[in-house]
Amino acid sequence: MGVVRRCPDGHTLGATGERLRRDHPSGLRDLTLLYDSDLFARAWEHLPDAMRTGRTGVDLAHGTDVFSLLEADAHEAARYAAGMAAGARFVRDLPSVYDFTGARTVVDLGGGSGELLAAVLDHASGARGVLVERPPALAAARHRLAAHVDAGRCDLVEGDFLTAVPRGGDVYVLCRVLHNWSDAEAGRIVRHCRQAMAPDGRVLVVERVLPDSHDPWLSLVFDVHMMVMTTGAERTERQYEELLRAPA
Repeated sequence: MGVVRRCPDGHTLGATGERLRRDHPSGLRDLTLLYDSDLFARAWEHLPDAMRTGRTGVDLAHGTDVFSLLEADAHEAARYAAGMAAGARFVRDLPSVYDFTGARTVVDLGGGSGELLAAVLDHASGARGVLVERPPALAAARHRLAAHVDAGRCDLVEGDFLTAVPRGGDVYVLCRVLHNWSDAEAGRIVRHCRQAMAPDGRVLVVERVLPDSHDPWLSLVFDVHMMVMTTGAERTERQYEELLRAPA
């Protein structure tokens, strides 16, 4: 798998192994430690019962939902935030596929460490940002977005987007958020955005989209992972369209 390779004196790190170093910019080490954590591993041990009962593997293993567990355990929350930040490295490219230059207020719902919002604010110098997160994730966001907060261009808001979202934004970003929730809950989040956004506002949904016609194995693994960890699922483009077209 390229983690190690043979050399005259024994073994040395291969290309994959190099990416697992603490100082590698990919952050893959943090992502690997998260997926190998007790939080994830114990939940996956309950996959058969999750399939039989409809309860999540996290609930069966830990007696609560994943987000409540993270709020109650600072160590797990820090490891989760680091792993999610590593998995979100791709969001740095979002400004290359969507033009934020005319945006006035970008609201990043469930924005984690602020990696995406930082990339947007770096690209769109006239925009201000609002990051909405639960308390465990805000510590990392304060560090990542410190320069923008100090410049008065960013607000960090503790909130629950299942209840309400900040009003008046013209761009609302849902990056790897909707897949954490059932259709009913995801629909509620979308409705809150619709009610809160400016008349010319937009909602950007950034997700791993399942093909309608075939099933790539890695996408299906992540779909099962969502079932084990949350009440959500990965969805096809058609399923997202149905979600977004649902009555307000």
